[in-house]
Amino acid sequence: MKILYVGVHTNEIWRSEFWISKAFKDLGHEIIEYDYKSNRKKFKPWHQIGEELSYLEKNTKPDIIFLQRGRKMSPIAFNLLESPIIYWSTEPIKLKKSDSQFP
Repeated sequence: MKILYVGVHTNEIWRSEFWISKAFKDLGHEIIEYDYKSNRKKFKPWHQIGEELSYLEKNTKPDIIFLQRGRKMSPIAFNLLESPIIYWSTEPIKLKKSDSQFP
């Protein structure tokens, strides 16, 4: 399977993207990595990131788009995409428990 993997890709082995990408590759999948965080740091607007993702999709023809995290990511980045998107968050939904909800 060919996977367009959108996440925060670095060579730091403590990041979950490193290990998930490695696991996909070890299983024989072809991975195209797109680091949205480094592209966002280049002051690109979300619609331009969407255009880059659309270009990658059209030229690599992935079976799925695997989106990890997506922190502060605008849905605009995905308006042009046609492949199925699987979203997986490795961030906790709630960082601190509230005293009113938990004894």
